[in-house]
Amino acid sequence: MSPRRSTRLRWTQRGLTRKSVVFGLAVLALALACRPSNAGFPTRPDPATTRDPYLILVAELESAGRDNLYDAVHQLRPGWFTRRTRDRTGEQNIIVYLDDRQIGPVTALRRFSPRDVASARYLSPTEAQVRYGQINTGRPAIQLELARQP
Repeated sequence: MSPRRSTRLRWTQRGLTRKSVVFGLAVLALALACRPSNAGFPTRPDPATTRDPYLILVAELESAGRDNLYDAVHQLRPGWFTRRTRDRTGEQNIIVYLDDRQIGPVTALRRFSPRDVASARYLSPTEAQVRYGQINTGRPAIQLELARQP
């Protein structure tokens, strides 16, 4: 038996005929031709238009138009204040760090103007624990970086 004949036998044993294979390939080609040009290929988001849900930069803080940092952060990322961890929830749960030094609970943000800060970053309990160790006691944190004066 020739190799060509054995292949044909295997196709027919599976219920495939030459017509059904050609039809299947035509349907596949048509489906590929009709898809959008970038389908299946993710495009990189434009950093100028996307915002990081865990980071607020000075331009965004200033655009909030608030007098203190607490109000600006609360307006821009309200989810930072409502996350729940273990037995704590909301504001009493969050520790604020200024240039890697603990300055108190989230209400400490009221002491700062949005113009004084270069960035505010939310750290999950795990991230904060890794960065600040046992002093953090497994709570989320807001890390502030002061704006450098020229």
